[in-house]
Amino acid sequence: EVNILKEISKNTGFSSITKQAKFLLLNSIKNEKLFTNIEIDEFIKTRTEINAIGKNIYQLLKILRSGNSVKINENNLNKTMDNIRDKIDILSDQLGAIIEKNNERI
Repeated sequence: EVNILKEISKNTGFSSITKQAKFLLLNSIKNEKLFTNIEIDEFIKTRTEINAIGKNIYQLLKILRSGNSVKINENNLNKTMDNIRDKIDILSDQLGAIIEKNNERI
């Protein structure tokens, strides 16, 4: 059983079998799913990439506004950008909450 926990620990990113056992036990008794260290790392990467996309969109908007070479419906573009920004903020906040909650538990 110890060897099984060691193997599972390697696959889930936990540094000890104690943390792995705690993770498995909490996941079995809690209604909310806990995530492994590897999953949390992926959430962090995703949140970082989403924030980068938002920054890139903002920079694109600045470039479009500064030049006259492209005609755009600025009102429509602003609404779309605001909508995208709001959704990015919501997703980023949710990922942040998941990460924080999991870090508190383990």
